[in-house]
Amino acid sequence: MDPNTGEILALANVNDYDPNNYSDYDSFQRKNRCITDTYEPGSTFKAITLATLLDQNLCTENEIINVENGKYKYRDKTIMDTHKNKMLSVRGVLEQSSNIGMTKLIQRIDDEVLYKYMRGFGFGTVTGIELPGEVKGTLTKPSEWSLVSKAFLSFGYEMAVTPIQLVTAFSALVNGGILYQPQIVKRLLNPSGETNLEYKPREVRRIISQKTSDRMRNLLASVVKNGTGQKANLDFVNVGGKTGTSKILENGKYSESNYNSSFVGFFPVENPQVVCLILVNSPQVGGYGGLVAAPIFKEVTKRMLVSLEESYQNDSPK
Repeated sequence: MDPNTGEILALANVNDYDPNNYSDYDSFQRKNRCITDTYEPGSTFKAITLATLLDQNLCTENEIINVENGKYKYRDKTIMDTHKNKMLSVRGVLEQSSNIGMTKLIQRIDDEVLYKYMRGFGFGTVTGIELPGEVKGTLTKPSEWSLVSKAFLSFGYEMAVTPIQLVTAFSALVNGGILYQPQIVKRLLNPSGETNLEYKPREVRRIISQKTSDRMRNLLASVVKNGTGQKANLDFVNVGGKTGTSKILENGKYSESNYNSSFVGFFPVENPQVVCLILVNSPQVGGYGGLVAAPIFKEVTKRMLVSLEESYQNDSPK
C-alpha cells in the first residue's frame, strides 16, 4: 500500500488459481484471502498498542519496565516472552517483542479509550475496499472483556483481523496518523484513452498525532536495526517494521506446532512510500515472523527498489 493515499500497489495470495480453469480449484484457492480470511495478528499489533499509549502520554521510549526474566503470572494466566530479559526500556519492549512489557503497559489505559483507538485504526469494521467478500474481523466491546482480555489484546490475541485491515492501520501509523480507505482503481479511461473518472485518496479519519507517528517510525526502525526484525534490514534504504507470530486456533485450542508468521514493514523510514505485509500460514521451518516473513519482505523490497530504479533510468533524459 502507498501509505499516503491508500492505493493498493500489489496484492497476492499463494496458492493462486487460473480463472480460465475455475472449476479445477477449490474455494480456498479461489478466494482473496487478504480480505476474506482473518487471523490473530500477534506481535505486529504491539505497534498499534504502543502508538495508543504514546498518543495518550502514558509512557516514554526510555522508561524502564521489569519484564520478569521472561515469565510473569498475571491473574490466573502465565505470560511468557520468547526472549528472556530482566529489564527493558519501552523501546526495548518493542524491539524484543516482550509480551510481559506490553501486558504491564496496557494496564495504564482506560478500557474504553483503548477500544476507541482500536476502532479508530479500523479494526472490527470493513475497510471499504472495492473488492467482493471483505469481512470485518472480530473486536469485542470492553463490556465483554474478561479480566485478562486487555493483556492479550495488547499483543494481538483475542481479536481477528484481515491482512487488508492490518496494512491499512500500519499505513496510518507511519504516514502522520491518518487512516485512508484502501483503493485498487486509480482512474477509469474511455476507449480513446481519456480519463472518465479519477479516484482521489479518501481520508477516513485522523487517529494519532503527527508527533506520535514520527515517534513510531523511529521505534519501528529500531526493531529492524536492533530487534526481532533484523532479517528485514537493507543496506541502501532505511526500513522499519514489526514481526508477528501467533499460534493458530485448531478445533478451539491453540496449536503447539502451527503458527501464523508475519512481518509488516515500510520504507524509507524518513518518508514512507510503501507499507508491505507478509503473512505465512504454518511455515514448515522457523515458525517466528522474524525468521520466516522478514526475509521475504526484504526480497520483495529489493525487487521493488530495483524495478523503480530501472524505470527511473529509462525515463530520465539520455
